Amino acid sequence: MPCNGVSAAEGCPSGSSCDATWSAVLSDHTLCPFVLIGMSYSVYDCGGYHVLSEFGADRGTTYFYDMTSGDIVAIFGGSNWVSCLAGPSTGFVPPSDCQLDGPPGPPPQCPVDAGLEDGSRD
Repeated sequence: MPCNGVSAAEGCPSGSSCDATWSAVLSDHTLCPFVLIGMSYSVYDCGGYHVLSEFGADRGTTYFYDMTSGDIVAIFGGSNWVSCLAGPSTGFVPPSDCQLDGPPGPPPQCPVDAGLEDGSRD
């Protein structure tokens, strides 16, 4: 899939939290839901990539990071990875082996609301 002729390192969408490396993602507290109201972030592994998914009321963006180097490789917009916003000049095809055992979780640096001691949320 073509990537608009812009590298992922240069093609971060405006208004997004776009980190150039996976280690930067894992220390970026703006990805925590209580910090950036209206956006939701999740992380998971897919094929040979670490993936950061960003969802809001009117947009979704997915960032692919190489598992070996940690560098950002491609940025996709839309649901189901419809369009490559930025990435390699030769294009990028998202891996097809993204079988998750459940919903992806928030970035590990983000606290998760565990609810009250009795397990309830109210």
